[in-house]
Amino acid sequence: MIRRRPRPVSSEPGPELPEDIPSILADRPTPGTPFRLADLKINSPTDDTPSPLRDLESGWKETRRRHLSDTPIINKRNNVRFAITSSSSALLTPPTTPPTSPRLDAAEPEPKAASSTQKGNGKIDEERREKSISAQACSDHPSTNIRPILSYPLPPTSRPIPLIKGKKDTIIVGLPGSAYELILILVGGKVIKIRRGGYVAEFGTGKGKDAELVLNLDNAQMWNEQDKRDWKNVGDVVEGFKCITPRVKMYLPLGQLTITCSQPPNIILNFQLGSDSGNVPSHTNIGVNVDSLNEQAGSIHHRSKIRVRVAYSRCSREMKIDTAYTFDRQQGRREERLRTRRVIPLDDHSRHQEQRNSKPTDQIDSNSNLKRISREVGLNVTSELDQWRVEEKEGLRRLWALRCEWVRWDET
Repeated sequence: MIRRRPRPVSSEPGPELPEDIPSILADRPTPGTPFRLADLKINSPTDDTPSPLRDLESGWKETRRRHLSDTPIINKRNNVRFAITSSSSALLTPPTTPPTSPRLDAAEPEPKAASSTQKGNGKIDEERREKSISAQACSDHPSTNIRPILSYPLPPTSRPIPLIKGKKDTIIVGLPGSAYELILILVGGKVIKIRRGGYVAEFGTGKGKDAELVLNLDNAQMWNEQDKRDWKNVGDVVEGFKCITPRVKMYLPLGQLTITCSQPPNIILNFQLGSDSGNVPSHTNIGVNVDSLNEQAGSIHHRSKIRVRVAYSRCSREMKIDTAYTFDRQQGRREERLRTRRVIPLDDHSRHQEQRNSKPTDQIDSNSNLKRISREVGLNVTSELDQWRVEEKEGLRRLWALRCEWVRWDET
């Protein structure tokens, strides 16, 4: 280990600093001298930015400030209006009401674009409401196409049911003791609730949220055109759902009879004809036609079956007759050879209610009575009946023979 001796302190003064370099200690104030502020200059970052760029930045900030201050606040309450979706538009088709219905004649429908979702401030809505109120005050007769929205006779449901099969719009029919008749859950989060009695409709955007728009039928005179359209659209969707919902199904010797929930109800009759269905009563010699089809198949082992579906709708003012011909082979498989559909429009009036007390089997197999039946149910095709298939005529006869079963559901 090496030890070094400390250097001796020199008594000689150190080298003097150059005169052009000021001493740091010289700027420090002594107790006897006052404070002196140093002349220091702080360079700001904006000093390095050219003046043209600073002018552009200032102009951009001013434009942005004006734009943000002029932006109006959007009223979100108008977004809960009824919007027609893919499934609800299918239920709002014209056949759901008669073409000559007084409901359509009383009020002209507004253009479709006017029924879209409203966006804007409340001042415009207030002006529209005042104009609609003044227009209603001038009219002497009140509107007759506004009716309560009722769920009867729809069966209650414990879960949401699609309005149309394969679509996302759903409906819930409340129980008899619940507070709501119906609850519509539409695509986009819109929820429409109809209170018990059908006089109040609540429009909202969620199940657990409060209603953002409430329409009361008692205050219908103060509604604007948008409110009336919303109420009518909801009512038409409910009526369209009733037209496709079965109410009663009856399995009778003449076929399966289905009564829908609409008023008047749609009548759907399904039955099957075949060479081995001799025990099924029929008003025509249908077996002869089936045997001829078997002969055309080329083998006596082939048996044909004919499925017939008759849909009689007084709401859509038409009757559809669908037929499907199927041949059974020895290997156990079926082959469908032919499928047909006949659509017949109905007249404005039908006289089937006048014949409720007549006997269904009185001379029903004659061709003259077939023309009479077509007139009674409202078909204006007496000259075209000769061109109908035998199965189609059989469907019309069976529908008329079962009139006592479906006429009694008209006023219930």
